[in-house]
Amino acid sequence: MSFAAIMFGCINSVHEIIKEVHIYQRERTVNLGFIPYIFSKIIILSIICLLQCALLLAIMSLAAQSAIHVASADYDYSYPGNADWLLP
Repeated sequence: MSFAAIMFGCINSVHEIIKEVHIYQRERTVNLGFIPYIFSKIIILSIICLLQCALLLAIMSLAAQSAIHVASADYDYSYPGNADWLLP
């Protein structure tokens, strides 16, 4: 899951920078610096990456909870040979 989150950030960042190469070259002619351009991309893309990671975490948490619920629902607690004394 960590690898997927890192890839979300990398893919979005590369896509955004490549998409705006022509815009960057045009603005570079009117004295846009490299450092301000990179920092503006880092700030915006970090926010987008955080939102995507939060969404991924929420989806994975819901999937894990539903898998636990399904797994516990499959067990038949009424079988006489089970360990009912372990249940609260």
